Amino acid sequence: MSKKRVLLFILLAFLGLQIIGCGHRNATGEGENASDKHENSIDVIYSFAKFVNEKNYPEALSLLTLQLRGGFSMGNNAPLRNIEHMEITRVKDMSNRWSPGRSAMGAAEVRIYYVEIDYKIKGIIFSYLKDGPYYHKVVVLKETPDSPWLIDEMSTAPKQP
Repeated sequence: MSKKRVLLFILLAFLGLQIIGCGHRNATGEGENASDKHENSIDVIYSFAKFVNEKNYPEALSLLTLQLRGGFSMGNNAPLRNIEHMEITRVKDMSNRWSPGRSAMGAAEVRIYYVEIDYKIKGIIFSYLKDGPYYHKVVVLKETPDSPWLIDEMSTAPKQP
């Protein structure tokens, strides 16, 4: 996968999660480890969006699997820093219709969501994202039965009715 595609994927994933985190009633509170609070699989998505909007990049990154986190950590969190605001406008459980991909194999639990996110991007010339809505496939998983929910994938998805 080219460097541009990896960066775009990471930025889109991060943006989608940030929007989901905004305004969700179960989002993680201040001063607590974000990855420890998610009893419901969708909470981690809303918390990610919340932390991105707050520019709290270390907490946002803590909600990603190590594989996904590596892409967002490049360039001093550049993909996340390009996002001025992300708002989750729609979430739909697609776990019975979409497959999670190889990276989720062996996980204790996996959920797959269709997430619509409206992004506001800073005026950076080389940003891969533009202002407006994006449609994502977001895979969240528990690596073991006792581990927290983490975001494992955030990719582009076709718009759903």
